Amino acid sequence: MIHHQTRRRFVRFAARTGASGSAVMLAISAWATWSPEFLGAVVTNAGSAQVVVPEGAIYGGAPLPSGTSSTAFTLDLPEGAACVGDSAGGGWRWQSYMVPATVDPSTLKFNANGPVPAGVGADFRQPLFDTFGSPLVDQSTAIADTAGGPGLILNVPALNFAAVFSPGDILPGAYNLGIACTLGPPTDKDQLERYWNTQLTFEEDAADPLGVTWTSTTVPPTTVPPTTTIPTTTIPTTTTVPPTTVPPTTVPPTTVPPTTVPPTTTIPTTTIPTTTIPTTTIPTTTTTTVSAAVLSNSGLPGGGLQTTATDGAGGRLPETGASSQTLMTWAGLLAAFGLLAAFLGRESPTTGERIE
Repeated sequence: MIHHQTRRRFVRFAARTGASGSAVMLAISAWATWSPEFLGAVVTNAGSAQVVVPEGAIYGGAPLPSGTSSTAFTLDLPEGAACVGDSAGGGWRWQSYMVPATVDPSTLKFNANGPVPAGVGADFRQPLFDTFGSPLVDQSTAIADTAGGPGLILNVPALNFAAVFSPGDILPGAYNLGIACTLGPPTDKDQLERYWNTQLTFEEDAADPLGVTWTSTTVPPTTVPPTTTIPTTTIPTTTTVPPTTVPPTTVPPTTVPPTTVPPTTTIPTTTIPTTTIPTTTIPTTTTTTVSAAVLSNSGLPGGGLQTTATDGAGGRLPETGASSQTLMTWAGLLAAFGLLAAFLGRESPTTGERIE
């Protein structure tokens, strides 16, 4: 009997321990799921890129509304466009991308070959290519003016589609094109930090080598024609005015009677005493708030990568953290251990004793 009670106490202790551990892990998993520390950083839509004529060509820098697969173009970013840090000191890189318009640029990931997973046709996902066929990937920024400062994005080269792609690679439809700032490998949840986007619409054209031509949806700035100024003709006019003689005028002298000024009365000066008010110093209480930051969720169970698409104005990157399956697992274990502990805490069916 004593042996039975001892074993019962041991099992009940193990059940209570398991229930307590499950409760702790359930709380940690729930916090990891919804804590902002485990969510991807917000990706910034830094503005629009404009499709323009490459510098060095005739009308270089002018908006380019349309073209063929072999038409050279480049992307003009807003003035001062830069990554958060530079390449030399911070390891930042800028990338290019071209994806269907249904793909949110804020969800893109990049490796050394461009956006992933790469594909053509219906699954088109590629970097942009210069007119010599080189991909525009892992480009270095300008060196920051100050340590830790932003790195400017300079010298986007002339681009086209005929240098690399074949007929059927680019299907008719709308596509997102742009430049993006990245830091680290594609496995980092916050690799993409900001991007500049524009859209091209491709239409079928049998006369083109790739079978498509494109138009830009970026609205070019309005140009106001110069105003023509008509010169004014001045006709000189000469007018002769005859001299006029004015007779002299004699003014009689005026006598002013003397004025007597009464004596001045001196008013005595009154001195007002000054009262000094003592200064009271009130002590200042300083409150220090210590906030805890979670550096990594790699040690938590159930960590994984999930993709969440957001709008083009700057959405969240894929969320990481504990999944709902992990929460259900710990909740189930908590319930099981709790029921076992409660069952073993009842009176012994043989002796009627309650085993503590």
